[in-house]
Amino acid sequence: MINNVLTIFISALFCFAPFGNNCTSPSEGIAVDRGECAPQSYAHSRSCGDNSAEPRAGFTVEACGREYVYRDELICPSDFTVAEEIELRMINAPLEQKLELVDVWLGKGADYKSALCHCFPRIEYTVNEIKNAVDVSPVDARAEYVDGRFTVTSEKSGRALDESLLYASIYYSLKYGDGKIKATVVEVKPEVTAREIKNNLTLRGSYVTSYYGSSSGRAHNVEFAASKFDGIAIPPRGSASFNEIVGERTEENGFATAKIIVDGKYVDGVGGGVCQASTAIYNAALRAGLRVTESRNHSLTVSYVPPSLDAMVSEYSDLKFVNPFDTPVYLNAAVRGGSVTVECFGLPDGYRYTTESVVLYRLAPPPEETVEGEDDKVIRAEKEGVASESYLLVHDGGGKLIRRVLLRRDNYAVVRGLRQVKKQEETETPETQDNNSDQEE
Repeated sequence: MINNVLTIFISALFCFAPFGNNCTSPSEGIAVDRGECAPQSYAHSRSCGDNSAEPRAGFTVEACGREYVYRDELICPSDFTVAEEIELRMINAPLEQKLELVDVWLGKGADYKSALCHCFPRIEYTVNEIKNAVDVSPVDARAEYVDGRFTVTSEKSGRALDESLLYASIYYSLKYGDGKIKATVVEVKPEVTAREIKNNLTLRGSYVTSYYGSSSGRAHNVEFAASKFDGIAIPPRGSASFNEIVGERTEENGFATAKIIVDGKYVDGVGGGVCQASTAIYNAALRAGLRVTESRNHSLTVSYVPPSLDAMVSEYSDLKFVNPFDTPVYLNAAVRGGSVTVECFGLPDGYRYTTESVVLYRLAPPPEETVEGEDDKVIRAEKEGVASESYLLVHDGGGKLIRRVLLRRDNYAVVRGLRQVKKQEETETPETQDNNSDQEE
């Protein structure tokens, strides 16, 4: 309570922000009898009389071409509570006696900052002023994706005041020196360099999917969904969600109407074709060595990818994967003449990843069902049922297969075909004449 009062009083007196815990009490965690450090009675601790004959602390710090001057000044207490704390901490005591108390704190294990600020609370303000003027944060190099290609901006080093060394220098200057101190400024290296990023821009894996012949709405949806992944970076140990990145498939969000699968049937719906984009990203991620944490097959087989290598997404199903590496992975999605190419760039890990689809068995569809209608057309195409598995194949640097990992085991439904045939028109059969019958003229 007393410390807080003194802190507020000093801050108001010198127009500084309140100093922190390190400044107010170096005794945290140190067993010190406050009576052991209590000074004798000082009349000047309770008044602001003329004490010019007593030596006061002072020093000048040179840092980055500037000089910062500190001069110890008496603090005039506003009431007895503050005066008692000032006396206990020897804040208005002569320099020699204050340094004796600093040595007591140092002997008890306090650091230079805590020991000095106990008796010289305003020193921290001067050090913070220097630190704020000197410290410059480093700037990491970064990859930027512009006009379909990655560019790398260079890193910049920062600088920082060696605060611990400065407090030690202040102590020795007050005790033995001439009051002139040259601050030590150290270089702060950035965490990410341009060289590291360039090494990270090696192609790790890619996948190409063709939507040639799709309706305009479906083609738009494939391209639009894939474009959401163009140029994104997945940080080390970071994750990605298709639904979060692409967003809800609505007309307001830019998606068109095309065929989708609902309950095993093809119907019109907003966002048809998005699953082909998610499938391309899924396969590119697998080939880049990323760890897929969520994927799901369609209810029916699809024509653009082998069984068990599709990635169906919907309001309730997502595609999620994680970057398991200590460096970022960057994605590029490019549209070229009816196809989308998804590429993953990152630091090589010495392995090559491929995928394998294995069909366990197939179920032939039952005979096609027919109905009559105005014309001939296929209402529902037949599809065979499939049971399948997919595997991730891991090869070493020489191309040797070293691991075969089961990814999924899926079942795709069988579909009975439904064809509409044109209804045959009924015609009357003409009557035949009997040549032996009588004819009237």
